[in-house]
Amino acid sequence: MTNDKGPESTDSQEARGSRARYIRDKILGLSRNKFSKRHKDLELTVSTLQNWEDARYGGLTEKGARKLIEAYAREGIQCSLQWLLFGIGDAPPEVRDFNLIVENKATAQFPQSNASLVADEESIVKELRYFRELHIEAIDAIVNDDGLSPYFEPGDCVAGIRLTGQAINKAIGLNCIIQTHLGQILIRKLEAGTQPNLYTLTCTNHEAQVPEPQLFDVKLFSVAPIIWLRKPLSITS
Repeated sequence: MTNDKGPESTDSQEARGSRARYIRDKILGLSRNKFSKRHKDLELTVSTLQNWEDARYGGLTEKGARKLIEAYAREGIQCSLQWLLFGIGDAPPEVRDFNLIVENKATAQFPQSNASLVADEESIVKELRYFRELHIEAIDAIVNDDGLSPYFEPGDCVAGIRLTGQAINKAIGLNCIIQTHLGQILIRKLEAGTQPNLYTLTCTNHEAQVPEPQLFDVKLFSVAPIIWLRKPLSITS
């Protein structure tokens, strides 16, 4: 069943371009320039993105769509090739992370007793936006387990500046937002692996309720030492 959110579901070059623009602009909230810089290793230049989104010179190809899907996965968006190219299946969810979750909550109807919670959530959104404006490689996440408790608890909002390639080694020994090569996002302490360019991801909480407190020799896309933390009132109250 096709999701009725997002652009019209057709397989024309114009519709393909509209779907690609919809994810970049509406879900991720990134300009072409920022999206290109964040995924420069995939050779997604600004002109290439514009050609695909505007259906110029043949528009988005399958090869190009696979590159976009890899970039989306790094950003926490799961998008199928069938939907991006042909509009078949469900569109990616509009709510990607805490930033967008809060925006949706802020426009809903809340009881007056929740006014302080809404104001707190809105302030977090503003802080995250400013953080992203300051740092092109900014990444944020919500802690979803107790692996680094008591320093970082489930529901905490964290952010950092992404490191890739050999720069990842600079973060060894630090608590980080970690993106694995397969697109999984974890909040863990980064340690060296047993082989070059592989890393061990560790829970510092010895009583953590997670299936694998240590992951050994993991291939990573990026890490971001955590330098920003907010505990929402909805968690602390």
